[in-house]
Amino acid sequence: MSDFSNPVGMLKSASELSYDDILKIIYPSDVHTPWSIVQSIYICYYLRKATTTKGMQWFRSFVIGWLLLYLPRLTISSITNVNFHGVYDYNYLIAYSITWLVFNIFPFDLAFRFCNRKIARTVLLVLQGHLEGLNLAVQIHTTNDAFTSDSNVIFSKSIIAGLVVLIIPFIVQVIDATLFDEEGRDFMTPVGYLKRMAVVISFFTIFSSNTTYWSEPLFDYSLMAFCLSLVCSLSRLFDLLYYDFHGFKYIDLILPSLGDGTPIKFSIKDILRL
Repeated sequence: MSDFSNPVGMLKSASELSYDDILKIIYPSDVHTPWSIVQSIYICYYLRKATTTKGMQWFRSFVIGWLLLYLPRLTISSITNVNFHGVYDYNYLIAYSITWLVFNIFPFDLAFRFCNRKIARTVLLVLQGHLEGLNLAVQIHTTNDAFTSDSNVIFSKSIIAGLVVLIIPFIVQVIDATLFDEEGRDFMTPVGYLKRMAVVISFFTIFSSNTTYWSEPLFDYSLMAFCLSLVCSLSRLFDLLYYDFHGFKYIDLILPSLGDGTPIKFSIKDILRL
């Protein structure tokens, strides 16, 4: 227990903490349950904000939200054969279920109305960006360890695994919007976001791996977690400022001709015509 009667000693002890020690204090377990709550709030807010005026049936809303939260973790665990972020821990389901209930049955819709205020929305989206960076750091670290025998960095299995996990939520949203004929719906992960994160994943995977050009990775896990969290948080803040605090639009600077960040627009009728 800390001796609060000796503040000078406490400051000296704090100054000796390494970045790894600080990470362990903020993220005390591999499951990171407090941050899964933030992600659950973000997903529930998206499902309420971005759907059409008809809204969603409760069963569809719960299942789609759960897939957006859980399926990427299950995918990376299956690819690497690693229990990524305690993927089989029921804390994720408990945290998400409670959050979903609060968003959908809370009196006077107070939870959604609070998160929809500009200040609260900004804090939520920046925190979500921080969480994306942290999850990405753990994911890259996990895949690099799983594929250490892969010497071809540019086209490595680590990058491919990262891109597969990246596109999973997009596929979930495409299937959902297509089946329920929701043309023009804002996606949580639109094309502009996918291109941006594909570049980020490739860059940090390459420079956190051993290559013939450097004997040791340029980014260790601690530095990568810090940099990715900072990059993702700041990029979300810039998106908000550029799009007047719209929660699900992204600045598209990477090959904008391949998509301007807006969702793909088609319906089930278009599929049937093929």
